[in-house]
Amino acid sequence: KYLIEERRCDDSVRNKLGSLPIHYAALGGRLDTVKYLINERGCDPMCRGENGWTPLHYACEGGRLDTVKYLIEEKNIDSLCQGGNGVTPLHLAALNAPPEVVKYLIEERRCDHSVTSTLGSLPIHLAAQGGRLDTVKYLINERGCDPISRDENGLTPLHYACAGGRLDMVKYLIEEKNVDSSCQTKGGTLPLHIASSHGHLPVVKLLVEDYHCNPGVMDKIGMTPGHWAQRKDHVEISSYLSSMEKAIPSEDGPSYIPEDTSLLRESEDASHEEVEGM
Repeated sequence: KYLIEERRCDDSVRNKLGSLPIHYAALGGRLDTVKYLINERGCDPMCRGENGWTPLHYACEGGRLDTVKYLIEEKNIDSLCQGGNGVTPLHLAALNAPPEVVKYLIEERRCDHSVTSTLGSLPIHLAAQGGRLDTVKYLINERGCDPISRDENGLTPLHYACAGGRLDMVKYLIEEKNVDSSCQTKGGTLPLHIASSHGHLPVVKLLVEDYHCNPGVMDKIGMTPGHWAQRKDHVEISSYLSSMEKAIPSEDGPSYIPEDTSLLRESEDASHEEVEGM
Protein backbone atom coordinates (compact mmCIF):
# COMPACT_ATOMS: atom_id res chain seq x y z
CA LYS A 1 0.00 0.00 0.00
CA TYR A 2 2.82 2.39 0.84
CA LEU A 3 4.46 1.93 -2.55
CA ILE A 4 1.22 2.32 -4.48
CA GLU A 5 -0.63 4.96 -2.44
CA GLU A 6 2.19 7.12 -1.12
CA ARG A 7 4.96 6.61 -3.65
CA ARG A 8 2.58 6.36 -6.61
CA CYS A 9 4.03 3.10 -7.92
CA ASP A 10 2.03 1.73 -10.83
CA ASP A 11 0.24 -1.53 -10.00
CA SER A 12 -0.06 -2.22 -13.73
CA VAL A 13 3.68 -2.16 -14.40
CA ARG A 14 5.04 -5.30 -16.04
CA ASN A 15 8.49 -6.81 -15.80
CA LYS A 16 10.44 -8.11 -18.80
CA LEU A 17 8.45 -11.34 -18.67
CA GLY A 18 5.16 -9.47 -18.84
CA SER A 19 4.21 -10.34 -15.26
CA LEU A 20 2.27 -7.95 -13.03
CA PRO A 21 2.50 -7.38 -9.26
CA ILE A 22 -0.73 -9.34 -8.78
CA HIS A 23 0.87 -12.36 -10.44
CA TYR A 24 3.71 -12.37 -7.93
CA ALA A 25 1.33 -11.78 -5.05
CA ALA A 26 -0.61 -14.88 -6.12
CA LEU A 27 2.59 -16.86 -6.61
CA GLY A 28 3.75 -15.98 -3.12
CA GLY A 29 0.38 -16.65 -1.51
CA ARG A 30 -0.03 -13.04 -0.39
CA LEU A 31 -3.79 -13.29 -0.20
CA ASP A 32 -4.33 -9.93 1.51
CA THR A 33 -2.28 -8.27 -1.22
CA VAL A 34 -4.22 -10.07 -3.94
CA LYS A 35 -7.50 -8.92 -2.37
CA TYR A 36 -6.22 -5.36 -2.07
CA LEU A 37 -5.07 -5.23 -5.69
CA ILE A 38 -8.37 -6.61 -6.97
CA ASN A 39 -10.89 -4.99 -4.64
CA GLU A 40 -9.27 -1.63 -3.98
CA ARG A 41 -7.03 -1.05 -6.98
CA GLY A 42 -9.24 -2.61 -9.63
CA CYS A 43 -6.75 -5.16 -10.92
CA ASP A 44 -8.25 -7.72 -13.26
CA PRO A 45 -8.29 -11.17 -11.56
CA MET A 46 -7.99 -12.68 -15.04
CA CYS A 47 -5.06 -10.53 -16.20
CA ARG A 48 -2.47 -12.50 -18.14
CA GLY A 49 1.28 -12.34 -18.47
CA GLU A 50 3.08 -12.81 -21.76
CA ASN A 51 3.05 -16.54 -21.05
CA GLY A 52 -0.75 -16.41 -20.93
CA TRP A 53 -0.85 -17.26 -17.24
CA THR A 54 -3.46 -15.73 -14.96
CA PRO A 55 -3.12 -15.09 -11.20
CA LEU A 56 -4.74 -18.52 -10.75
CA HIS A 57 -1.94 -20.15 -12.72
CA TYR A 58 0.60 -18.42 -10.51
CA ALA A 59 -1.22 -19.37 -7.31
CA CYS A 60 -1.18 -23.00 -8.43
CA GLU A 61 2.48 -22.81 -9.34
CA GLY A 62 3.17 -21.49 -5.86
CA GLY A 63 1.00 -24.13 -4.23
CA ARG A 64 -1.15 -21.54 -2.46
CA LEU A 65 -4.44 -23.28 -1.73
CA ASP A 66 -6.12 -20.33 0.02
CA THR A 67 -5.33 -18.03 -2.90
CA VAL A 68 -6.49 -20.67 -5.37
CA LYS A 69 -9.79 -21.03 -3.53
CA TYR A 70 -10.28 -17.26 -3.32
CA LEU A 71 -9.74 -16.70 -7.03
CA ILE A 72 -12.02 -19.57 -8.04
CA GLU A 73 -14.76 -19.31 -5.43
CA GLU A 74 -14.95 -15.58 -4.81
CA LYS A 75 -13.74 -14.13 -8.10
CA ASN A 76 -15.22 -16.81 -10.34
CA ILE A 77 -12.01 -17.53 -12.21
CA ASP A 78 -12.40 -20.51 -14.52
CA SER A 79 -10.38 -23.36 -13.04
CA LEU A 80 -9.95 -24.73 -16.57
CA CYS A 81 -8.48 -21.55 -18.07
CA GLN A 82 -5.53 -22.20 -20.35
CA GLY A 83 -2.30 -20.27 -20.59
CA GLY A 84 0.47 -20.47 -23.15
CA ASN A 85 0.96 -23.93 -24.68
CA GLY A 86 -2.44 -24.92 -23.32
CA VAL A 87 -1.15 -25.13 -19.74
CA THR A 88 -3.94 -25.21 -17.16
CA PRO A 89 -3.81 -24.43 -13.43
CA LEU A 90 -3.92 -28.19 -12.80
CA HIS A 91 -0.73 -28.71 -14.81
CA LEU A 92 1.10 -26.18 -12.66
CA ALA A 93 -0.34 -27.53 -9.43
CA ALA A 94 0.79 -31.02 -10.40
CA LEU A 95 4.28 -29.72 -11.13
CA ASN A 96 4.83 -27.59 -8.04
CA ALA A 97 2.04 -27.71 -5.49
CA PRO A 98 1.28 -29.99 -2.54
CA PRO A 99 -1.21 -32.75 -3.38
CA GLU A 100 -3.97 -30.90 -1.51
CA VAL A 101 -4.11 -28.30 -4.29
CA VAL A 102 -4.30 -31.01 -6.95
CA LYS A 103 -7.02 -32.85 -5.04
CA TYR A 104 -9.02 -29.64 -4.63
CA LEU A 105 -8.92 -28.91 -8.35
CA ILE A 106 -9.86 -32.47 -9.32
CA GLU A 107 -12.33 -33.42 -6.61
CA GLU A 108 -14.04 -30.11 -5.82
CA ARG A 109 -13.64 -28.16 -9.05
CA ARG A 110 -13.97 -31.19 -11.35
CA CYS A 111 -10.80 -30.44 -13.29
CA ASP A 112 -9.98 -33.19 -15.76
CA HIS A 113 -6.74 -34.99 -14.90
CA SER A 114 -6.54 -36.19 -18.50
CA VAL A 115 -6.30 -32.65 -19.89
CA THR A 116 -3.31 -32.15 -22.17
CA SER A 117 -1.22 -29.14 -23.04
CA THR A 118 -0.56 -28.36 -26.69
CA LEU A 119 2.56 -30.55 -26.33
CA GLY A 120 0.42 -33.41 -25.09
CA SER A 121 1.69 -33.18 -21.53
CA LEU A 122 -0.62 -34.49 -18.81
CA PRO A 123 -0.66 -33.43 -15.16
CA ILE A 124 0.96 -36.76 -14.24
CA HIS A 125 3.90 -35.99 -16.54
CA LEU A 126 4.57 -32.70 -14.80
CA ALA A 127 4.07 -34.19 -11.35
CA ALA A 128 6.73 -36.76 -12.21
CA GLN A 129 9.08 -34.07 -13.48
CA GLY A 130 8.53 -32.00 -10.35
CA GLY A 131 9.18 -34.93 -8.05
CA ARG A 132 5.70 -34.75 -6.53
CA LEU A 133 5.59 -38.39 -5.50
CA ASP A 134 2.43 -38.09 -3.40
CA THR A 135 0.65 -36.45 -6.33
CA VAL A 136 1.81 -39.15 -8.76
CA LYS A 137 0.65 -41.87 -6.36
CA TYR A 138 -2.71 -40.11 -6.00
CA LEU A 139 -3.15 -39.77 -9.76
CA ILE A 140 -2.26 -43.41 -10.41
CA ASN A 141 -3.82 -45.16 -7.42
CA GLU A 142 -6.91 -43.02 -6.81
CA ARG A 143 -7.64 -41.42 -10.18
CA GLY A 144 -6.61 -44.29 -12.45
CA CYS A 145 -3.96 -42.47 -14.46
CA ASP A 146 -1.78 -44.69 -16.62
CA PRO A 147 1.83 -44.81 -15.33
CA ILE A 148 3.02 -45.19 -18.92
CA SER A 149 0.80 -42.48 -20.42
CA ARG A 150 2.54 -40.72 -23.29
CA ASP A 151 2.64 -37.17 -24.61
CA GLU A 152 2.70 -36.38 -28.32
CA ASN A 153 6.40 -37.25 -28.57
CA GLY A 154 5.95 -40.52 -26.72
CA LEU A 155 7.50 -39.34 -23.45
CA THR A 156 6.22 -41.17 -20.37
CA PRO A 157 6.16 -40.08 -16.71
CA LEU A 158 9.45 -41.97 -16.33
CA HIS A 159 11.08 -39.81 -19.01
CA TYR A 160 9.80 -36.69 -17.22
CA ALA A 161 11.08 -37.96 -13.87
CA CYS A 162 14.50 -38.49 -15.43
CA ALA A 163 14.41 -34.99 -16.88
CA GLY A 164 13.78 -33.63 -13.41
CA GLY A 165 16.44 -35.78 -11.81
CA ARG A 166 13.92 -37.34 -9.42
CA LEU A 167 15.50 -40.48 -8.01
CA ASP A 168 12.58 -41.45 -5.77
CA MET A 169 10.14 -41.00 -8.63
CA VAL A 170 12.24 -43.10 -10.99
CA LYS A 171 12.46 -45.89 -8.40
CA TYR A 172 8.72 -45.77 -7.70
CA LEU A 173 7.70 -45.97 -11.34
CA ILE A 174 10.09 -48.81 -12.15
CA GLU A 175 9.89 -50.85 -8.96
CA GLU A 176 6.28 -50.36 -7.86
CA LYS A 177 4.50 -49.67 -11.14
CA ASN A 178 6.62 -51.95 -13.32
CA VAL A 179 7.38 -49.27 -15.88
CA ASP A 180 10.01 -50.50 -18.34
CA SER A 181 13.28 -48.71 -17.57
CA SER A 182 14.07 -48.84 -21.30
CA CYS A 183 10.72 -47.59 -22.62
CA GLN A 184 11.15 -45.67 -25.86
CA THR A 185 9.62 -42.57 -27.39
CA LYS A 186 8.67 -42.32 -31.05
CA GLY A 187 12.26 -41.32 -31.75
CA GLY A 188 13.76 -44.15 -29.74
CA THR A 189 14.64 -41.95 -26.77
CA LEU A 190 15.07 -43.91 -23.54
CA PRO A 191 14.92 -42.55 -20.00
CA LEU A 192 18.72 -42.89 -19.92
CA HIS A 193 19.03 -40.54 -22.89
CA ILE A 194 16.88 -37.98 -21.09
CA ALA A 195 18.72 -38.23 -17.77
CA SER A 196 22.05 -37.87 -19.58
CA SER A 197 20.87 -34.93 -21.66
CA HIS A 198 19.59 -33.09 -18.58
CA GLY A 199 22.72 -33.65 -16.53
CA HIS A 200 21.46 -35.88 -13.73
CA LEU A 201 24.37 -38.18 -12.88
CA PRO A 202 22.70 -39.95 -9.90
CA VAL A 203 19.77 -40.94 -12.13
CA VAL A 204 22.13 -42.04 -14.90
CA LYS A 205 24.03 -44.25 -12.44
CA LEU A 206 20.79 -45.67 -11.05
CA LEU A 207 19.55 -46.64 -14.52
CA VAL A 208 22.85 -48.18 -15.58
CA GLU A 209 23.94 -49.89 -12.37
CA ASP A 210 20.64 -50.85 -10.72
CA TYR A 211 18.36 -51.36 -13.72
CA HIS A 212 21.04 -52.49 -16.17
CA CYS A 213 20.19 -50.00 -18.91
CA ASN A 214 22.59 -50.20 -21.85
CA PRO A 215 24.92 -47.16 -21.71
CA GLY A 216 25.64 -47.47 -25.43
CA VAL A 217 22.08 -47.69 -26.71
CA MET A 218 21.29 -45.52 -29.73
CA ASP A 219 18.15 -43.59 -30.49
CA LYS A 220 16.80 -43.36 -34.04
CA ILE A 221 19.27 -40.67 -35.03
CA GLY A 222 22.22 -42.68 -33.77
CA MET A 223 22.76 -40.73 -30.56
CA THR A 224 23.82 -42.61 -27.43
CA PRO A 225 23.26 -41.26 -23.91
CA GLY A 226 26.93 -40.29 -23.93
CA HIS A 227 26.44 -38.29 -27.13
CA TRP A 228 23.58 -36.36 -25.55
CA ALA A 229 25.61 -35.69 -22.41
CA GLN A 230 28.53 -34.46 -24.50
CA ARG A 231 26.26 -32.30 -26.64
CA LYS A 232 24.91 -30.60 -23.49
CA ASP A 233 28.40 -30.26 -21.96
CA HIS A 234 27.78 -32.69 -19.12
CA VAL A 235 31.40 -33.81 -19.00
CA GLU A 236 31.18 -35.98 -15.89
CA ILE A 237 28.23 -37.93 -17.26
CA SER A 238 29.88 -38.33 -20.65
CA SER A 239 33.02 -39.69 -18.99
CA TYR A 240 31.04 -42.05 -16.77
CA LEU A 241 29.02 -43.45 -19.66
CA SER A 242 32.15 -43.91 -21.75
CA SER A 243 33.74 -45.93 -18.96
CA MET A 244 30.60 -48.01 -18.52
CA GLU A 245 30.36 -48.72 -22.25
CA LYS A 246 33.86 -50.20 -22.09
CA ALA A 247 33.10 -52.11 -18.90
CA ILE A 248 29.74 -53.45 -20.09
CA PRO A 249 29.97 -54.17 -23.83
CA SER A 250 26.60 -54.61 -25.46
CA GLU A 251 25.88 -58.12 -26.71
CA ASP A 252 22.99 -56.99 -28.84
CA GLY A 253 24.60 -54.02 -30.54
CA PRO A 254 22.79 -50.71 -31.05
CA SER A 255 19.03 -50.63 -30.79
CA TYR A 256 18.77 -48.72 -34.07
CA ILE A 257 20.79 -48.20 -37.20
CA PRO A 258 21.70 -44.49 -37.28
CA GLU A 259 19.75 -42.48 -39.83
CA ASP A 260 21.01 -39.20 -41.23
CA THR A 261 17.60 -37.57 -41.34
CA SER A 262 17.16 -33.94 -40.34
CA LEU A 263 13.47 -34.38 -39.56
CA LEU A 264 14.26 -37.20 -37.17
CA ARG A 265 16.90 -35.07 -35.49
CA GLU A 266 14.48 -32.16 -35.12
CA SER A 267 11.88 -34.49 -33.62
CA GLU A 268 14.41 -35.94 -31.20
CA ASP A 269 15.57 -32.47 -30.18
CA ALA A 270 11.95 -31.62 -29.48
CA SER A 271 11.62 -34.63 -27.20
CA HIS A 272 14.63 -33.52 -25.16
CA GLU A 273 13.67 -29.85 -25.05
CA GLU A 274 9.97 -30.41 -24.32
CA VAL A 275 10.55 -31.42 -20.73
CA GLU A 276 12.65 -28.31 -20.09
CA GLY A 277 9.70 -25.99 -20.50
CA MET A 278 6.00 -26.35 -21.13
